[in-house]
Amino acid sequence: MKIDKNHLTKIIDSGVLPAGIPFVNGVGLELTELLREIKGKRYVYRGFANGKSVVIKCFLGSKVREARREIEGLKLLDEAAIKTAPILWQVIDPSVAILVYQFVDGEDLSKRYQRQEFALVDKEDWFLAAFNMLKEFHQAKLIQHDIHLGNFIFNDNGLVAIDTATVRKVKHAKEFRENVALFLAQFYDCNIGSLTDLIDYYCADFADQKIDTQQFRDLLLQIQKKRFDKALSKTMRDCTQYQTISKAGYMGMQQREYKGVVAHLLDNDIDKLMENGEPLKLGNSSTVSLVELENKAYVIKRYNQKNLLVLLKRQFRPSRAKTSWLAANWLTMIGIHTPKPVAFLETSRGGLKREAYFIAEYVKGVELKDKISASDENSGYLVDLSYLFQMMQRYRFSHGDMKATNLLVVGSSLWVTDLDAVQLNLSQKKSGKGFRKDSQRLLKNWQDDNEIGEIIKRCVNT
Repeated sequence: MKIDKNHLTKIIDSGVLPAGIPFVNGVGLELTELLREIKGKRYVYRGFANGKSVVIKCFLGSKVREARREIEGLKLLDEAAIKTAPILWQVIDPSVAILVYQFVDGEDLSKRYQRQEFALVDKEDWFLAAFNMLKEFHQAKLIQHDIHLGNFIFNDNGLVAIDTATVRKVKHAKEFRENVALFLAQFYDCNIGSLTDLIDYYCADFADQKIDTQQFRDLLLQIQKKRFDKALSKTMRDCTQYQTISKAGYMGMQQREYKGVVAHLLDNDIDKLMENGEPLKLGNSSTVSLVELENKAYVIKRYNQKNLLVLLKRQFRPSRAKTSWLAANWLTMIGIHTPKPVAFLETSRGGLKREAYFIAEYVKGVELKDKISASDENSGYLVDLSYLFQMMQRYRFSHGDMKATNLLVVGSSLWVTDLDAVQLNLSQKKSGKGFRKDSQRLLKNWQDDNEIGEIIKRCVNT
């Protein structure tokens, strides 16, 4: 049976769910929830087929090849007796394909990890199950080329591998090492108690694998940087998590989960809402307001163009709102607390960039300068401060305005704010200069308090 691509595309583009589509051998499919999408190419839905709970994958155009690769990967896993979700029905045409999978109840590991993302996880049952399944892959001479936590479902019966399009046969020990590093690159440094112990545990089942710990650390850092750069690029294009904004003279990006919030801001005059909100800063270069929508508080920072010279200078660099958006997403990726970014917006008139806005969730905390005391030296927020400076050196970025007022203590954690001067992907020389500037600016907050100053120094130099 051929699939009517035009009919399927209309259903997908409408976004109206639930929706029914005819399928093979009298099987009727009902799409009930969109799980993931690559716009115009691939869509993944929860739904039903003849009363059975299923996952429905729709592939369009060039992505039909990916459907074929999924089927090939599934066969490889079946041959290796690695648990995966079976395909119940399939139709593949030259320009469109639909694969219907049995729904696997449970939780994907990315969601499980989110609940523990700043804790040690290398002894957790779900982590060990995933690491052992990784070893099963390698013992069968297989790797999942695009391995990530969302590709594993954890339930009472153990672990199930899904998304098999990147499963392939390999032969060389180097590829297995890189695959282990790719898996571990998804975790923060603070998640793994002993990388050496983990490597030894892996190598115990592979007589031909000898992994040097320092070389592996270097490989891990290299893969982490590539992974983060790829993830950061997604924040600037339509994908499952992010969405472009082009409405009423505003351009920018938003997290999809907040599209209702952003629509409300644009439909109800964002500047007027800021005026009616609680003013946090009224400056020439920026205006900051606390706005409450649907019983939830958001901080909106509007970047003003205070004179013609500044306006002209700003045409040749990213807006400060965009810089804040990228920095907030980046810090979150590498395990540093910062208020969750909602969106950034840019305006233009007469062909020139004008005001820009950065919107984030509001986080209530105490400024570091008002919180820190000598008795708190081993507190969680100072551990976080040490981690911040370690990550600055590891990933070569700078904050650019390390005042104590830009560091908030929330509970026992440290949160970093005011990100419009952050610089990413610096050269070694510029990174060193930025690190010194940030550390000196931070220490300046306690230049008259030697005891606290020494505590801060130890955090910076850990």
